[in-house]
Amino acid sequence: MDRVRRPYPSDVDDLQWQHISSLFPRASRRGRRRTTDLREIWNAIAYLNRSGCAWRYLPHEFPPWQTVYGYFRLWSDAGILRIIHDFMVFQTRLLANRAPEPSILIIDCQSAKAARGEDRGYDGFKKVQGRKRTIFTDTLGLIHSVHVGSAQRGDHVPAIKMLDPESRYFPLRTPRPLTALYADAGYRGRIFSDLVEKHFRVLPTTKVSKHKVVCERHAPADWRYRSVMLVSNLKPVRWRVERTFAWFSYSRRLNRDYEIKTSASESMIHVAMTSLMLKRLQINPSTYSRWN
Repeated sequence: MDRVRRPYPSDVDDLQWQHISSLFPRASRRGRRRTTDLREIWNAIAYLNRSGCAWRYLPHEFPPWQTVYGYFRLWSDAGILRIIHDFMVFQTRLLANRAPEPSILIIDCQSAKAARGEDRGYDGFKKVQGRKRTIFTDTLGLIHSVHVGSAQRGDHVPAIKMLDPESRYFPLRTPRPLTALYADAGYRGRIFSDLVEKHFRVLPTTKVSKHKVVCERHAPADWRYRSVMLVSNLKPVRWRVERTFAWFSYSRRLNRDYEIKTSASESMIHVAMTSLMLKRLQINPSTYSRWN
């Protein structure tokens, strides 16, 4: 297919497409030959994610919306979108002169309204009927794991599920010990602390007074490898995960949860973060300090 249409701001250029084109599955040798341009399919998904329109409202310059949605469901169910996202996280950390695996993780959640779909509930604290997004991020704000579930559940419930190394939500790919795991007061509990100690090789979370903030570099020597729980609004480290939630607002599709399945909601987050990291590839690597 000849790309004769005028490009949208959400389209990927040749350099950006070169980074992710090899990660898409090849066409099957059986049946008729593929006539759909996968680059146009990705551009259509990125356009929908950024603009917030419905599938049926995709511009006619893109392939038919049924084709775009079919590829999105196929890539979402097969985990292709997460593979592309994780690959871009790896590339971004290398450009920022960081190790492939983080030494510090931050966990937090966000409740989003959802009018329909599976696994919805009412968050009595945020007064929101919908779903809860729980993410693990590093100090650059990059997502290493995302889970979408009912907003009715407590913050620690999806976190316990994500800390299971047998699940697809486990945030680490290699058994590298963490220096710290930062969380707010919603993640207090012995089960959560025991899982952190077991799988991340750090001491259980330390309970801190509501009127006192303890940062790792200001902590006593015996707290050096403890994961510190911050329960104050100052958040000297946890503001980075709040910045990641602010990045979600760039994509109108994420302002509310419009997806029927929670797996599709997680894939939309992967698409949004992948588009953001692809845009950052146009920046000189020496300017990657803005991620810090």
